[in-house]
Amino acid sequence: GEGAGLNDGVRAGMLDLLAHLSLHHGRFLASAAATNLVISKNGSKSGSKAVRVAAVRLAAATVEGLHPRDRAVPEVQAEAYALFRQSAKEHGCVDTQAAGAALISAIARGGGSALWRDGCYYWEEALRLCSAHLSHPTQAVRDGYALALCDLSVAVSHEVLEDAINAEKRAAKKAALVRLRGGARGEVLQRTLVQPLVSAALRGAVPSCASLSLAWTSYVGWVAAKEGDSVLVELAVQVVQLCDAAASAKAQSDARAFAGMPPDTHLGEALASGELPHIQACALYILRSAVIEALTESSQKALLHQLVGLLVRPGCAVPTAVVALEGLSILMDVLGEVGEEEGGTLLEAAVMSQVPSASAAVRHQAAAAAAALATVQPPSAARLLDAQLDTLEAATQLMAEARPPHPAASPPAFTTLMGKPPAVLMTTAHGAALAAAGLLMVAARLPLSVPSILPRRAYALASQLIRQPNSKGTVTRCSEREAGYILLGALICSWEGAGEEAAGYLGSAPAVQSQVRPDPPIRNSGSNKQGSLARDSVEGVEGGLKEGTRMEDPEDCGEAGDGTRTGCATIREMGSAKRGSLARGSVGGAWKAG
Repeated sequence: GEGAGLNDGVRAGMLDLLAHLSLHHGRFLASAAATNLVISKNGSKSGSKAVRVAAVRLAAATVEGLHPRDRAVPEVQAEAYALFRQSAKEHGCVDTQAAGAALISAIARGGGSALWRDGCYYWEEALRLCSAHLSHPTQAVRDGYALALCDLSVAVSHEVLEDAINAEKRAAKKAALVRLRGGARGEVLQRTLVQPLVSAALRGAVPSCASLSLAWTSYVGWVAAKEGDSVLVELAVQVVQLCDAAASAKAQSDARAFAGMPPDTHLGEALASGELPHIQACALYILRSAVIEALTESSQKALLHQLVGLLVRPGCAVPTAVVALEGLSILMDVLGEVGEEEGGTLLEAAVMSQVPSASAAVRHQAAAAAAALATVQPPSAARLLDAQLDTLEAATQLMAEARPPHPAASPPAFTTLMGKPPAVLMTTAHGAALAAAGLLMVAARLPLSVPSILPRRAYALASQLIRQPNSKGTVTRCSEREAGYILLGALICSWEGAGEEAAGYLGSAPAVQSQVRPDPPIRNSGSNKQGSLARDSVEGVEGGLKEGTRMEDPEDCGEAGDGTRTGCATIREMGSAKRGSLARGSVGGAWKAG
């Protein structure tokens, strides 16, 4: 039994053989379970690392193989828990710590009778030990203890805990177990999976976030198998609300850290203000890889409504809005169609309300969601694009303190934006340009596209914003030019990406002239490189949009006039930067394309 006289390799092999038999035939070998734990206990004291690891694996297999109602379970799990505590505190051996994580997971999956002794003291202790290993430098140890946290959360719903509550005679201990049982989806989930993930995300501990995301996917799988779609939709909303908890904790931390200090503006704050990329990435991973795939179509539509509700509520945090918008984009892509009966009107209102957000991250994500919305609702593409172009034109004119000639007959966008401060007008213009660019990209791929006047109007507006911005201030002029470059980049990308159809509706009719006639292009000007580059880019596209010219094949450019030849050459040069101008550095992308 003890393997006296055998070398360590043979002893470890024999322990692994016993572990295999106990795991797969444990219910027929229940009488030997206590003996296996004695062997594991003695093997854990060996000087050989291989024997110690094999001993812990034998204990885990023995616990896993027993039926939760077997009469040997309390004694076996009590010995196994003591072995887990020993292996979790053994800092010199990584393999032993990983085996200890598998052991506590086996105890929790087996009902956790050892955890419900003395109230919930041992469950609390296991929770502390598992949480302490989430920052371990070894991935196997981190992943093992993160999954153990998931199993500890699931163990609270096991019927063995109900038996422990009925058997407990001490009032205080019984009350603790009842409280633990009642908080299975609330307090317990917060302590096991929510708080550790939020804490790791705020610390920027990427490895810990990855391990806990895997634990979340395991928990979602258990909920999908045991509880059903309705609970899974609620859990998905709770996953998105992880961002709320992280944003609230971050705000409190910043308030304590910077109390009495002037605000500090860091590089990139204007682009990523309010974002928490780690928690956002975790929440999106859980939604995409675990939740949405497990839902039926009707439950996916229910989740879509829930995300819309999160998006329109007052005080929605920036990370929550980003995740909700990305979740809506994923759901729209999966569903393929969202009609009025599925709440298409509410969805459109929720998405478009985020386009002029004060956060650049939300504006970019809202523009992507608007493009996804136009894909699943093709009849709305033209209306949405026209509205965004109206908004962009109104915002840029109001930034220049211009007024429409006939206020009563002006578009509703002028009335909505009248009297807004310049900062709001700049964010509105940027968001409208992003949304219009996304809609232009999608429109080129829709079966019926959009009326040809809209892309030509977008070109005329981009030409005016780039070549002759109306604003007198430096910042507002830059904002106008950025909006123009975003539109210009979308036109170029949709030209190449859509093939003959896009070239047809962009080139078959005369180009709409800008309201303010631009100056002749200034080429090779050393004193104004950016202005020259802007004019060259616009002039190249304008040449490609000469009236009556349909460039279905780049080789046909040689037979056209000089302006068309210039446009084709410019578009060929811009082909390598297909998506640059739609990225967050849209101005830089368009300059590279030019």
